[in-house]
Amino acid sequence: MVLDAASAMAASEERGPDREATDQAAPERQASGRGVQWRATRKDGWTPARRQLFMETLQATANIAEAARAAGKCVSSAYTQKKRDPAFAREWSQALAVGYDELSALLLRQALFGVEQEEVTTDAAGEVKS
Repeated sequence: MVLDAASAMAASEERGPDREATDQAAPERQASGRGVQWRATRKDGWTPARRQLFMETLQATANIAEAARAAGKCVSSAYTQKKRDPAFAREWSQALAVGYDELSALLLRQALFGVEQEEVTTDAAGEVKS
């Protein structure tokens, strides 16, 4: 059934107080899944696997650029995702906190017990001196 503009306007005027009831019914239809569109995840986007790899690398290195590189994403994409997704931002701050704790423990260990390094001296030709 096709309505022209005049008959559509007349129908909306006839509704009057009932119009509020139909406006309230619209969210119920959307809550049931009808009319709601979900954006598909891009194949080059932040998939769960990439997200997990990013968080693991961030935890291990406390380096955002390195974590983004490991996940195959650019740094700006990581910051954009952090801005858009509160759960991602929460995971980010938790992973970074763990990374910073690991780094501070490593620095403390090195300060207390020193670092074992072998010093190699070479001559001008690149030969190892004894």
